[in-house]
Amino acid sequence: MNSSSKSRRLVVIIILLLLTNIGMLAFFLWPKSHDSDRGGGRSGGGMVETLRKDVGFDTTQIKEIERLREVHMKKMKPLFDDLQNTKNDFYLLLKSPETTDSVVYKAASLIGEKQRVIDLQMFQNFKNYRTVCTPAQQPKYDSVVQIIIKRMAGSSRGSNNRKREDEKKKK
Repeated sequence: MNSSSKSRRLVVIIILLLLTNIGMLAFFLWPKSHDSDRGGGRSGGGMVETLRKDVGFDTTQIKEIERLREVHMKKMKPLFDDLQNTKNDFYLLLKSPETTDSVVYKAASLIGEKQRVIDLQMFQNFKNYRTVCTPAQQPKYDSVVQIIIKRMAGSSRGSNNRKREDEKKKK
């Protein structure tokens, strides 16, 4: 095989690899419409749309939810960052084989405490959202929130329940 033939093959292979990489980037970075349709997007827009469609929130209620969400996210970001740092410190204990069980348990308890604070904030946030509901909307909101919480948990059991709930909605 001569050198120009090898060069052409290498150029073709490089172009194919480049196109494959671009395709992979597009796949992972492109917004997925099915997440926002189900309310599973991280932006919070999915929940707003769910409240609009399933609970019947009007424009004024949506604006209030968006305001409450913004306040909530400002509170939550430092809590999530702190929890992540605490977990990182916890797993760094693996580097030291002489770490005692009591140190490990104490570090794990600290993670639990920080998670408790986050869960209490989330609970309060959903409670605040509920105050935006009219009395007629509250039962539907209560039902929708339970679905949203299961989605947030991200358990495989939750995804199976979600499939069942989506099937029930279609019927």
